[in-house]
Amino acid sequence: MNLKIKFVGIGGGRRATLTQKIKTGGIYLEFSKNNIDTKLFLDPGVGAFTRALEQKIKFIKIDGLLVSHCHTDHINDAPVTIEAMTNTGRTKRAGMYCPKTVAEHISDYYKNCLEKVITLRANEKFKIKNINIKTTKTIHTEKFNIGFILEDFVGYTSDTIFTEHIAEQYKNLDVLILNICFFKNPYKGKDLGFGQHMDAYDAVRFLKIAKPKACIMYHLGMSILNYGFEKTRNYIQSNSGVKTILPEIGKTYNPTLTVE
Repeated sequence: MNLKIKFVGIGGGRRATLTQKIKTGGIYLEFSKNNIDTKLFLDPGVGAFTRALEQKIKFIKIDGLLVSHCHTDHINDAPVTIEAMTNTGRTKRAGMYCPKTVAEHISDYYKNCLEKVITLRANEKFKIKNINIKTTKTIHTEKFNIGFILEDFVGYTSDTIFTEHIAEQYKNLDVLILNICFFKNPYKGKDLGFGQHMDAYDAVRFLKIAKPKACIMYHLGMSILNYGFEKTRNYIQSNSGVKTILPEIGKTYNPTLTVE
């Protein structure tokens, strides 16, 4: 199996999304397995469509749109992405795979452009073409929120707090895309949306349990920009013992996480 990952954006959270000081936009994945190519787009947040066009991603070839939950930085560009995937609705094709609240948020006009809309909960399995995918549990302000594990190779945590159980879902993957919104989350444990995101300290604990071959930092918030991207990456890598990557927007990474 071959895999290419392109980060259309790397930012997340309210302040990064609203200021675009860290560009947001989602993740493009391209699998090649047994001579079958499968192209996926994950969490098309603010800026996803425009940045993907700039990066020459061909939406009409995307087979599946994966959306983890119904927050702006994960769903904003879903409608226009669907139109582009279906030739403005003229070609009924591809599918959207998401929690029920995401499907409810998208109008029937856009959903009817697609060949299928599959609603998901945590701990379910499904396929897009020949790619095996399972959903994972999260704890976040959006109750109907899920993560994804694709081909038991690459995992995506979505937004969540840290618990041992959540980390254990991702054990021994080759690549873990870890949503880290803060360097140190001052809202942790409080009944606020801000509190239900991981910070760098949570990331270290998470990686010590999950033990992937490599971690990619994602959904980076303003406190990480203020503290320093490289300082945050170095803190996580040196304290977890897991190779940690700070992805570059628009760059394509292969399974060894080197830029092509």
